Amino acid sequence: MILIDVSKEKNDYCEKTCATFRLIIVEGFCRLIHLGHLESPSILSRLLLLWFNPATADEDMLRQIIGVFFQTYPISVDGAQEQIQKATLPTLRALANAPSSSPIAEIDQEAVVRFIVSLTRVNHESRRDGCHAVRRAVTLPVATGGAAGVSRARATVATA
Repeated sequence: MILIDVSKEKNDYCEKTCATFRLIIVEGFCRLIHLGHLESPSILSRLLLLWFNPATADEDMLRQIIGVFFQTYPISVDGAQEQIQKATLPTLRALANAPSSSPIAEIDQEAVVRFIVSLTRVNHESRRDGCHAVRRAVTLPVATGGAAGVSRARATVATA
């Protein structure tokens, strides 16, 4: 009986820790990709799957980071649309090959395709033709250590 209670507490701790680590890792990858230091269709595919995964529905900070990333990435990084296009097939393969016991199997594949199409429809021409970029403040979550856990920071993102 005591062993069961201890293992349950350990599982709860691991779940919270894993979510925290996932948040930090996702934020790091989003920043590296957004800054142009990393090009990885497989990571973009994972981010898409995390965004739609019903198992991450309660992870608000994670979803906010991924949401802000996909909102700004296609319009502010040259070559982003091509990277998203390269991530499309691995994403759809993962959805099609997901075992029925996986939360990924519950994802609406048509919604994912519509989302990817919307990301690749962003018009870069107006930005390149000399239209001035509008700067707006976007609240980006920033993972920090210590007792505070996760705090918010302000960042300015240039958008067309």
